[in-house]
Amino acid sequence: MRVLWICLFLLSISVSYATAQASAWDESAPVCQILDRSPDPDYTLSLTYVEEGRFRRYGTSRILLLDGEMDLGYYHDIYCGDIDVAFDFSALLFSSSAEIQLPDQLVILAVDAGWTWRYINDMALQVRMQPGIYSDIEEFAFRTLSLPVSVAGVMPLNPELSATAGFQIRPWFDRLLMPILGVVWQPENWIRVEATLPEARVLYYYDAEWSGFLKWAWESTTYAIKEKGDFDRKHLTLESRTTSAGVTYTRPDGLGITGEFGMIMDRKAIFGRRDSSGIPANIPIEDEIFLRVGVGGPF
Repeated sequence: MRVLWICLFLLSISVSYATAQASAWDESAPVCQILDRSPDPDYTLSLTYVEEGRFRRYGTSRILLLDGEMDLGYYHDIYCGDIDVAFDFSALLFSSSAEIQLPDQLVILAVDAGWTWRYINDMALQVRMQPGIYSDIEEFAFRTLSLPVSVAGVMPLNPELSATAGFQIRPWFDRLLMPILGVVWQPENWIRVEATLPEARVLYYYDAEWSGFLKWAWESTTYAIKEKGDFDRKHLTLESRTTSAGVTYTRPDGLGITGEFGMIMDRKAIFGRRDSSGIPANIPIEDEIFLRVGVGGPF
């Protein structure tokens, strides 16, 4: 954590210095690759299959994940900034309890809302909230609600390169803080590099129809769970790192169809406490391959 704060501090100094040297406050603002040039569609829906993996010293389970996101609206000039609102959902299903009494399914139902305040020269402050249900579907109660909040600064260094730095606070999650850090670079229309945390990717556009990507992601999500039997565990955190490659075909009407193949690594199931039967609080899970298919496009 100390290293993270040092990195954020050094980045803020370097960004401030670059701005002071390169531009004055009365100059026109460059295009921001992060705020103005996002390649993400208005909605996405994907299905992911993770091959059977062993929960170390215990049983095995396959995972099926259905997830999606849909933009709901964009509102200008609200309290000196712009507001965007989206809806996120996911449903994760385990094929078996893996001898550790895994829940049958986990769900996320959340609103993703952001407020972006732009300064002169397009420097910006972005505040995001993701209030919602993060839970076993059998345990819809007050404790299933959570409110992750993030704060990040965004700065275009030139028309092709933009930087961001900040953090996300996640009450009741196993990892309270997650970093937001990195740069996005698009020197040409056919290539885009997003060297960021907690997710990074490289996109290659072959033509108007075909594109490809390489992706790396760090995921850590905590769910409230309802225990089976005599266990007294209240939360389950799934943490992993993934690397993948994929191809997208975009039809003339804008609908994109994506296929993705990758490896899910450094996986853990974290219950937060050891139960009376001797099942540990932190259980490593074998690395496994995953396959994902999805669609996305404009409204």
